[in-house]
Amino acid sequence: MKTMAGTLFKRLGLDLNSVLLACYLLAVLSAHYFVSMQGTAGGFLFWITAVTAGVLLAVCPYLLRRLSRVEIMCRKEEEKKNGAVWFALFFLLSFLVLCCYYTAYFPGGFSSDSIYQYSQAQTGVYNDWHPVLHTFVVFAIPLKLTGYPAAIIFFQIVWCSLILAYMAETFRMYGSMTYAAGSLLFILMNPVTGSIMMYPWKDVGFAASALLSMVYVLRTNLSKGAWLEKRGHAVMFSAVLVFAALARHNGILFALPLLAAIFFYSRKKRWVQAVFLFFALWFAVKVPFYSMLHVEAPDGRKMEVLGLPLTVIGNVAKENPGAMDSQTAEFVYDLAPKESWEYYQCGSFNHIKFHGVDWDAVEERSVPDILGMMLRCIKNAPGHAFMALFSLTDLVYAVDGDTSAAAVLSAGITENESGIEYAGNEKLRNYLGSYSSIINKGIFKYVFQYIGIMNLAVLCSILAKNNFKRADGWKRSFFAVPLLAYNFGTMLLLTGADFRFFYVSFLVCPVIIFAMFHVDFQVKGSQLLLKKE
Repeated sequence: MKTMAGTLFKRLGLDLNSVLLACYLLAVLSAHYFVSMQGTAGGFLFWITAVTAGVLLAVCPYLLRRLSRVEIMCRKEEEKKNGAVWFALFFLLSFLVLCCYYTAYFPGGFSSDSIYQYSQAQTGVYNDWHPVLHTFVVFAIPLKLTGYPAAIIFFQIVWCSLILAYMAETFRMYGSMTYAAGSLLFILMNPVTGSIMMYPWKDVGFAASALLSMVYVLRTNLSKGAWLEKRGHAVMFSAVLVFAALARHNGILFALPLLAAIFFYSRKKRWVQAVFLFFALWFAVKVPFYSMLHVEAPDGRKMEVLGLPLTVIGNVAKENPGAMDSQTAEFVYDLAPKESWEYYQCGSFNHIKFHGVDWDAVEERSVPDILGMMLRCIKNAPGHAFMALFSLTDLVYAVDGDTSAAAVLSAGITENESGIEYAGNEKLRNYLGSYSSIINKGIFKYVFQYIGIMNLAVLCSILAKNNFKRADGWKRSFFAVPLLAYNFGTMLLLTGADFRFFYVSFLVCPVIIFAMFHVDFQVKGSQLLLKKE
């Protein structure tokens, strides 16, 4: 079969990588067509999908051939001077841009979640519903040092600017100034960056620590393992990765693949040490440190990981209740009264989640039972089930469509009893709002508001630059697995279109692209010399 498929691909001018890209895009666009047509027009949907498949099989080989010629020349670290000066300039640029937002939205954005974490930091009574490590580092430390809530966002601006500067200096040191400046501007010009970093959310803490850990692995790869050989570097890598894993409860989807990826770029002994350090620090935080803080374990976590089946069941309950079997109907009306389901919105269980849903109804059922009910809903009402499925998950892979999930990220302060209130510069806030509106309504929205474009860029770079018939192709591709595992794994846990969960994609994507397209100048030079001879 493999030989027959290979022969067919060759006759059509295709290769395996092109076919993989075409299949991915076909799945993405088919889901888009299905949602756009509200699951109707079956015949037309078939034909437009068939035409799309033909176009993709023609375009994808050309696209990958063009991308395969792109190179970022990487040079030795010692050949790039004035590192401290450039790092300072990169930091200053990042700091000033974020301070513009800070001035406009002073003292920052505090949602209900943020107020809850702020109260924990003030009282010292911690609950792990929101990760306690994040609450302690981002909220408690600034408050203990200054006593001012405004310091929370200011500290966040400082350490995020340091991480962005470190990323840019890594690109400059090992690659080119053009790529370094372009990557930094790509992040800073995104209105989402300014908005989301005005909130002390775990999404920001996770994204920043994930970026830093990726840059550490990139340096390890580009230095042929030398970077990780320093004991202090190994400790820093493990500590930052532990924070990324614990800053979000699903951060482990990113941390474990990255911990595995570094196996390919370092000595086995050093990798084993890094793994040991990671789990030792993890244990130190989760057991003695949390015990010292008397952390309370949260209740109701099952609903947080069953968003997808609940969303599918919910849409069938609203649109086609007759398709539910008796067990599913009993479960649905235990969750909420029949009249409440009229307010359910397709693709978002969040619309009913906090409005009268009995959380115990989910906790009392087993995971296999709920998954079984979802499968029966798909069998009995496939149109309504897949509408809910695609409407919920297309936030992660869509390359066009609704961008309201990103647009809602405008810093604000929830009513609170802590005395935190808006005192920002209204004029500057209006200017930033106008800038955001211009960017988000033009062509730039595709690179600033679509997580699907970031995932597509990562996949294209992998498929364009790696030959999977060779071991080095697999090794280099594994560098992108943490982001893809996190994005598509988290997609299966969603209860609604929450854009901030995936902001990490916009920070990490430039690092992955650099890793895929970099070419060692010594290797490239020797290849050219051989050609001349």
